[in-house]
Amino acid sequence: MVGNHQRNRQRHFWRPAGDGRRHAFRRSRWDGRTTEAVTVCGDEVTLSADTDETAWVVAPSCLDCNGLLLREKRGGGGHG
Repeated sequence: MVGNHQRNRQRHFWRPAGDGRRHAFRRSRWDGRTTEAVTVCGDEVTLSADTDETAWVVAPSCLDCNGLLLREKRGGGGHG
């Protein structure tokens, strides 16, 4: 059985960031305010309240975030 601490640590969301890429973030969801945030891959980016639908379509997913989450899912660690 997965404990609450492990379950919360595994939660993440994806969102377009100020660097033009869609990153993963270690929270269950974005709080809706413009803020500086640290991505799963360790980049410091800005999350903007005015992200439009085009950014979701055009922004490529961060391969580093994706790779780290896949390794964690497989039990290989790699979160930072």
